[in-house]
Amino acid sequence: MKKTIVSLLFIPIFLATACSSNETNLSATSTQTTEQSTNTTTTQYSSQTESSSEQENLINPHALDEIIGVWSNEQNQSFAITNQAYISGDKIYHLTNFDKQEIDGQTQYVFSWDTDAFIEEYGEPEPFNPQPFIYKYNAQEDTLQNSVTFKRSHDSEQITYVKDQLAGHEPINLEQLLEVDDYHLMAYWFKATTLTDDLAEQLKMLYHDLATNYPELDLLVNQDYEKYLVLAKEIEAQSDYTFSDLNTALPKDIYTWYVDLTKEKTDNPISKLLPKIEQARNAYFERKAQSERPYLETDKTEISEQLNKHIREKIKQEYPNDIPKDHIVYEMARDGKTITIDIFENTEQKMQHQLRLIYSEENDTLARKE
Repeated sequence: MKKTIVSLLFIPIFLATACSSNETNLSATSTQTTEQSTNTTTTQYSSQTESSSEQENLINPHALDEIIGVWSNEQNQSFAITNQAYISGDKIYHLTNFDKQEIDGQTQYVFSWDTDAFIEEYGEPEPFNPQPFIYKYNAQEDTLQNSVTFKRSHDSEQITYVKDQLAGHEPINLEQLLEVDDYHLMAYWFKATTLTDDLAEQLKMLYHDLATNYPELDLLVNQDYEKYLVLAKEIEAQSDYTFSDLNTALPKDIYTWYVDLTKEKTDNPISKLLPKIEQARNAYFERKAQSERPYLETDKTEISEQLNKHIREKIKQEYPNDIPKDHIVYEMARDGKTITIDIFENTEQKMQHQLRLIYSEENDTLARKE
């Protein structure tokens, strides 16, 4: 049976210090203080709970929408809250449920978490006196408070980077990412970077968290996800499309079309897919041109689809023996009239860097950069 920290067993003195550092302190300050605080607080909180508390579970993927994000204080100490976890320092605390109540115009959240999962992952600290996480949320100021105040972080450059990487390496496109709240994206990215330093693994974790928490996006998961990655490689091998190109045609649609064609026992179904992909991509770029919201906040660094395609064709002509045969990932970054191109092979294990080139837009030339 899982052990969880229930909401009636919390200690204000612990919480006054627990979340004000990068890593949560899991032990009370003293036995005497713990006993006194528990006796006083349990009675008071029980009374409040009966009158105004709303106990929630985490089945609803948007249950914590108003406070999901990365939170930082003036000392640059940060933690993140997602719909499933509280992340602080290098530790992840898996949430089991929470209590929510209105107190003096603010919303108090009391989070219970899975101690068994924590011990299994990190071992049992000595002493071990775990407590729930408690914060008051001020909606007007968008702050969380315990003994100190935390503000929600918003890093536009990081959001642009993450969206660009995700749309290049996982079966999701920038149009779909418009539906993902920026604060949520940062929180799930914070979680991924806490778990691993490997970029490919970070992006995969982020993708699957979005699939779980944004079911309305209808992203590919489980076996469909794995089968699509194989299919994408086959399409790349039989066309000029890259993995990110295919994303603009919507991977779920591509996979569905392919399954339908195989059911019809169509000869060479991929050849029948290509016109559908081209049509879907054209529609995507039409919507992008008409969208009031930019698909990516790139400003002057943006590289048009036409120029992107021109550079890729030029690379294939001038460096045919230096680039991967399939599943090519092009990462392009503009600096004025100069564009740096990193070329990867996105294998199932990890991304393998193959080549770096410099393109001069002024002279229409490519050069290798070691």
